Amino acid sequence: MNTDLTSDDNESSRGESDKLARDVLLDKQYREVRIPAPDHVFNQLGVKRGNIFADCIKLKEKHPEQFFDYQSVKAHVEYVLQNPDYAIPASNKRFTLLVRKNKENKTCVVEFTLRGGKYRVRSAYVMSNEQLHKKLNIGNLK
Repeated sequence: MNTDLTSDDNESSRGESDKLARDVLLDKQYREVRIPAPDHVFNQLGVKRGNIFADCIKLKEKHPEQFFDYQSVKAHVEYVLQNPDYAIPASNKRFTLLVRKNKENKTCVVEFTLRGGKYRVRSAYVMSNEQLHKKLNIGNLK
């Protein structure tokens, strides 16, 4: 019987250390991501230019059925913010739904209230055609 627990303890702490290092790396890459948006988006919305940030980790947790990893969340948000087709007021007046229509209606909910010089993406998902048609009675960008 092996009574030496030292090697098992070292492997366990190494595994925990590797997980911690992975978590730190993910935080740096996806926790506070600046998402570029062209000037015309701010101009068309009538808001002051500012940096838009997304927490891709929280956004994925909010809609795990929509995204398979953090990079897919980031790509979704970048795609929408580059050239949204519609800007629709959300039920909460602090938020605006930006939708980029293609085969899917990729949507981002952005809070266009500057806080510390930043705007925030509050949600990201794909909207059904039925939902989009109902909301289009409210407003559009193009």
